Amino acid sequence: MPVYNGARHLAQTLDSILAQTYRDFELVISDNASTDETPAIVARYAAADPRIRAVRQETNLGASRNFRIVTELCRGRYIKHAAHDDTLAPTYLERCVAALEADPAAVLAYPLSVHVDENGRRLPIGPGQGYRISLRLSSPKPHERWREYHSNCHEHTGADPVFGLIRAEAMFRTKIVGPYIGSDLLLLAELSLLGTFVEIPEELFFYRLHAANSVRANPGREDRGSWFDPRNGGRLRNQVFHWEWLVRYCEAIARAPIGAGERARCYAQMPRWIRRYRTRLAGDLAAAAAYLWSRARPGVAASVRRFERVHHGNDA
Repeated sequence: MPVYNGARHLAQTLDSILAQTYRDFELVISDNASTDETPAIVARYAAADPRIRAVRQETNLGASRNFRIVTELCRGRYIKHAAHDDTLAPTYLERCVAALEADPAAVLAYPLSVHVDENGRRLPIGPGQGYRISLRLSSPKPHERWREYHSNCHEHTGADPVFGLIRAEAMFRTKIVGPYIGSDLLLLAELSLLGTFVEIPEELFFYRLHAANSVRANPGREDRGSWFDPRNGGRLRNQVFHWEWLVRYCEAIARAPIGAGERARCYAQMPRWIRRYRTRLAGDLAAAAAYLWSRARPGVAASVRRFERVHHGNDA
């Protein structure tokens, strides 16, 4: 669990994790230099339960590096990333562990999710509220899983499965969470090349949507990029992140331990991805041009911000 200023919901989340019916686990928490009550809450829970290992960063390293820190500190056979504001049903880990134990080809197990508001009330299915996702990545062929992943996963529906239980061996074959916008989706993509995903048909994950969510609290590209890594501030990469996705997807195919034929079939699907995202790729170029112009002519900076709000506020 990487966390920064999560005091409002942290205790409820920790209670749900520590109440799991599957009890043989460790909870690694990295506090990213929080300035609220988060350190005190973490210290209190760590003192009460020996399964918790907590570290604290001296400065805010950004979400990407903090995800990497907690991941590399894990010692178990399976790894689950946990957000500080989501909660789990008591049988979450039990069901996910059983699914992975029963299927050696699977690299990730995740249950159905329920989207709730800041007070824990279930949200209806609809735009900007709750949604359903089923990745259906059960094919033994990597290129078929690659195709299904790109057909069923996008920015607004990828957050649920990425918080599933992941085989540690597979996790460490990936780049984990990179220092760029949307890199959690790239983690799922890499995993799809390494093995199958198992969906557990039970509602065991409660994903909280509220104003302080990372996407809602950082709607602009500059803010979103800096959330992943503070060193991204003022960098062109924030404006062209869909192009970075394209490059990273191709790199993932190149690194995957799959045969030449499967690799070629995965590459062959990328033109379809380009067609699907052509509007956003073009929007990236426009955003980059506006960004570069604003750097050269500071007087148009306000126009760039308006452009982002109108055209790209929800892309991240």
